[in-house]
Amino acid sequence: MREFLIFSLLIYGSLFTGYGIQRLFSRSSSRAPLLNRILILLSDSPTMLLIYWSISWTNFVAGLRIGLIPLFLGVLLGAAAFGAARLKKFERQRTGVYIVAAMVSNNGMTLGGFLCLLLLGTEGLKYSQMYVLYMVPFIYIVVFSIGRIFSVPSGERFTQVLKAIAANSFTLIPLACVATGIILSNREIAFPAFLDVPKTILVYVSAGGYSFSFGLTLDFKDLVKNIRASLPLLLLKYFLGPAAGALFAVVLGFSLRANPTAFKVIVIQAVMPVALLSVVIARLNNLGDRFAVSLWLINTLSTALIFPLLWVFVRYV
Repeated sequence: MREFLIFSLLIYGSLFTGYGIQRLFSRSSSRAPLLNRILILLSDSPTMLLIYWSISWTNFVAGLRIGLIPLFLGVLLGAAAFGAARLKKFERQRTGVYIVAAMVSNNGMTLGGFLCLLLLGTEGLKYSQMYVLYMVPFIYIVVFSIGRIFSVPSGERFTQVLKAIAANSFTLIPLACVATGIILSNREIAFPAFLDVPKTILVYVSAGGYSFSFGLTLDFKDLVKNIRASLPLLLLKYFLGPAAGALFAVVLGFSLRANPTAFKVIVIQAVMPVALLSVVIARLNNLGDRFAVSLWLINTLSTALIFPLLWVFVRYV
């Protein structure tokens, strides 16, 4: 519980600190993309290397089935969000923001892990870590590419878009770090215990840094205006997400009867907030910074309303 509270204070404290600086220095908002690029290269990338190195190879293999579920959900929710955006007649870039937000709204790499540990103990944390195991490569390969595709006019040649994606150092470097971590794990090179502290620090630096950068472009008037636009995404997240997650769980052998802890982890993770990286992807592809921040914050705040329901679900189901 202590770690959960500290992490929540870090997220919101950094967000409102950034907002305060924006109000004092109006030009500071233009620095947000640069800060995100620095965080990807100097914080996220080494974090990915350390995290994947610290995971035993047996867990990579054991987590394959449950790790596929958020990928299936990401594709399903992304397609549903595309349909919702078309119904609402969003412009191309706004549609891209919507799809990206939906695709990363079914996993909690940090908050989800905290909640699974809090509600289900160490076994819940173990399954939670397996659940998100393959989500980072999926985000940097697939979701970043979706963001890039929607950032250019629809008439641009697809091969040119692919070349731009392939040459993007802000996806290549984190993926190289993930691959390096997996190789070190596969070769059974022991993860040094003294790196646990830097790994934890880097996780907090990334979360706090991204939240601070979101505050630099946060606009409460836009936030209020975007509540209505966010409602279809919330419906997808809180109804389609857990329902599809439960279905995938049963199909892949994690039914409530066969493995109740894994089943509950999948449902908890399926209703976690939109990931921080959704805003970063939108921002670095010029899709609509403030709209992305609004969707992220509305989703994050709405999650607090379902915490009691998750507690009832874990305790009585």
